[in-house]
Amino acid sequence: MNIIIDPGAGFCPGVQHSIQLAEDLLQKQTDLYSLGSLIHNASEIARLQQMGMKIIEHPDLPDLKKPATILLRAHGEPPQTYDQLKKRGYSLIDATCPIVRKSQNKVRSYSHQDYQVVFVGKKNHPEAIAMAGYCRNPLIVIEKAEDLEQVKWFPKIVVLAQTTISPEFFDSILKAMKSRGIHFMVENTICKYIKKRNKEIAHLVSESEVVIVVGGRNSSNTAVLYQQCSSLNQRSYWIHEPIELKREWFNKVQQVGITGGTSTPRWMLEKVKGEIEKLVSS
Repeated sequence: MNIIIDPGAGFCPGVQHSIQLAEDLLQKQTDLYSLGSLIHNASEIARLQQMGMKIIEHPDLPDLKKPATILLRAHGEPPQTYDQLKKRGYSLIDATCPIVRKSQNKVRSYSHQDYQVVFVGKKNHPEAIAMAGYCRNPLIVIEKAEDLEQVKWFPKIVVLAQTTISPEFFDSILKAMKSRGIHFMVENTICKYIKKRNKEIAHLVSESEVVIVVGGRNSSNTAVLYQQCSSLNQRSYWIHEPIELKREWFNKVQQVGITGGTSTPRWMLEKVKGEIEKLVSS
């Protein structure tokens, strides 16, 4: 059996930057706290926790003793978070993805020009929650076309995308808006890394009889990746840990492709490959 790990899989640049910041600080024995889960991958978070990183949520900040260093994750935070942390005297390390930061700046600029800002993505995703803080008017978050029916539209509208959503899904929402006679501007803020990866994935899936998608269950990017893979190959399986692999998936299979979301580390993909090799040789 030939087992191929997607050469383009692994951390995206934004996630890699936040992980590198965390590792550098931990190696300096910094008392480091991640505000919320740094990335949507429990295995990688567990590795960083073993190095000494702690996770703190917003409600627990008033009880955090100083001195402490707080790392803001790649998804970003609203402006009020920065203000609160500075007032409390914590050291602040900002790991917001540069692409997310560009989107935040666009939201701020358009909202101050009296545009209604429409954000296509998940309502409870950290990126959407942070983005709302940069919008002077309430941010309109669209998860599905049906959400459009509940919006009272402004004369001026601009539509942006969560950086990790599927380009096809974004286009479908734009088409749904046009079909309703809504006039709007578009800022396609989907990460270029995601767009490039989508093209590469199609080749891996077409060459593989079975595709294993590795990533956290709460990872929006992994969900999009799995949908793409399963639409091209019904024998696609989404796992978080190698223990979820099943021997019967690989019966009479000549080639397996392994890929992962942007928050899935390469070491996890290698681990999955090793477990498949054990399963098929047993």
